[in-house]
Amino acid sequence: VLDIAYRDTVIDPVGQVRRIHQHFNLPFSAEHARRIEQYIAENPQSKHGHHQYNAEDFGFDSVALMQQFPQYRARFGHLLSDPER
Repeated sequence: VLDIAYRDTVIDPVGQVRRIHQHFNLPFSAEHARRIEQYIAENPQSKHGHHQYNAEDFGFDSVALMQQFPQYRARFGHLLSDPER
């Protein structure tokens, strides 16, 4: 198992794919990196508009959610922050 934060894939997608390959002892080449960069250039994150979701959109209370699952948040909270774009 390898935990990857979404924000890290936004900030450094090639680096994260390289990290996955290294973790699972898979080869990674300059061609891999080039194709990832090409895909990102052709498919920017905002290609179909920008969406922002929050707990209330789904009928939840964001403050109450923050208080639930304390063990999970203690262990994985660092993976939950939004990327700086």
